Amino acid sequence: MRRGCGWCPPHLKEALRAGIRGFMDDQTSLKMYAAAVFSNNMMPGQSLHERHLMPFEKQIAIQTPYILESYHYIGKDKIAQQIRSSGFKIFLDSGAFSAKHSGAVVDVKDYCLFIKKYEDIFLIDDGIPVIAGLDVIDSAEETYHNVKYMESQGVRCLPTYHIHEDEKVLEWYVANYDYIAIGGVASVSSKQATIWMDRLWERYLTDGAGRRKVKVHGFATTSVPIMRRYPWWSVDSSTWVQIASYGGIWIPDVGVIKVSSASPRKHDAGQHITTLTDIERQYIESKVTGQGFDLERLANIPYGRFAYNLWAYEQIDIDVNRRKAIEGNPVWERQLF
Repeated sequence: MRRGCGWCPPHLKEALRAGIRGFMDDQTSLKMYAAAVFSNNMMPGQSLHERHLMPFEKQIAIQTPYILESYHYIGKDKIAQQIRSSGFKIFLDSGAFSAKHSGAVVDVKDYCLFIKKYEDIFLIDDGIPVIAGLDVIDSAEETYHNVKYMESQGVRCLPTYHIHEDEKVLEWYVANYDYIAIGGVASVSSKQATIWMDRLWERYLTDGAGRRKVKVHGFATTSVPIMRRYPWWSVDSSTWVQIASYGGIWIPDVGVIKVSSASPRKHDAGQHITTLTDIERQYIESKVTGQGFDLERLANIPYGRFAYNLWAYEQIDIDVNRRKAIEGNPVWERQLF
């Protein structure tokens, strides 16, 4: 399959990123981490990558700039060893959210031992190891004690503040850490998240000039309006694989479109590429094929959709950063002043 104009060779992609960064400061730049890339066997040496991806899809996976993995999924050594062999550096999430919803328990002592064993696979961002402290979603106190225990074991980590926790906890984290995480954004509606985030960013996370006081990571936060609204340092989400698994692709500047030939949505008007109007369908087909992808493969092969959405994820990252470079965080700044 010939690559179309949507694909960008690594050296040109890096030049584009460098050009954007040249117009940005640390208040407007944003890193989007694709969650669970290794956990879904997309990387070199893993079964899906080696057996099922097309050559250009392998390149898309390899070029993923920022990857987050959960201890819940990589804590049994096999995937961690694959990450080590690959040479990639990742953001490590404690896996507290996944563990809670699966009934599993994450032991803080085991978590620390794992981190020490695989300390070479974790990304260092501006001098800070990008490792989430073990959070307890329903207890800010237990989260705090876990973070302090990890520090006592020589493990530097990011504390996580969750929606609806006492805001004094967030205030303390901001005063004592250079890089923190915010959790719970995905658990509420966009309207509720915006109301809540406006309050936190205005009261605790920015100074009088509207500039971020500390680096802030947003867990499960890849809503484009939310990314553009606030001066995040980084965000992550696994929506790229979730959307693909349910038969969809995330088309930059368009949104999510169902394309799977097995999707139940193919019988609902306007809910699937085959049930769009002729003009809409022709537009989508032209856009996707112009990006260098095969719609038949996207319709029939989930792995093809995985690769497309990883590619789209990075395009959205580049576009959000381009807009931030030009506009800053326009909605937030207009609201403050």
